[in-house]
Parts: sequence; C-alpha cells; structure tokens
Amino acid sequence: MEIGNSDKVLNDPAHPYTRSLVESLPSLQRKEVKPPEGEVPSLINLPKGCRFNPRCPMAISICREKEPPLIEMGDRKVACWLYQTDGKENDS
Repeated sequence: MEIGNSDKVLNDPAHPYTRSLVESLPSLQRKEVKPPEGEVPSLINLPKGCRFNPRCPMAISICREKEPPLIEMGDRKVACWLYQTDGKENDS
C-alpha cells in the first residue's frame, strides 16, 4: 500500500489503511490505541480491487472494483485511488 522511507511512512502515512495501522500501535505518548475497523480479508480469497478495501476507512467504489496503481508522491509510492490525479478513474 505504501513504499518509502520507514520514518516518513510511520510518521506521516499517506495511505488511509497505513494511517489506521499506525493508529493501532501502542505508544508512550497515548494510552488508547485504535485498532483498524472493518473485516479482515481472506488470504485465500483476496477481495476484488484494492486488497485493503474491507478495512480502509476511506474506500470508495472503485477501490472495490480495480486494483490501484502505484502512484509516485515525491520520495514515496502509494497504491491508492485517492491519489489518482489524471481523472480517468475518479469516483466523485
């Protein structure tokens, strides 16, 4: 879902599912952790489209239909339809 410098990915995640995973990590700065919501997808029968759509809080309809491309964002890459900028696959 996201490729880049681990410090940047963990401290400023771009993919919504990465954000929810980071929020689920225990920390000395906060007492409460927030586990990812939604259903854990089957590893035997992966969901259609983005494989993280069942647990992604920002999933839109195209996420359930087509696998997202890996989009370059500066020094990282993110596989997320929310960052598609050419307008070809927008789901407004």
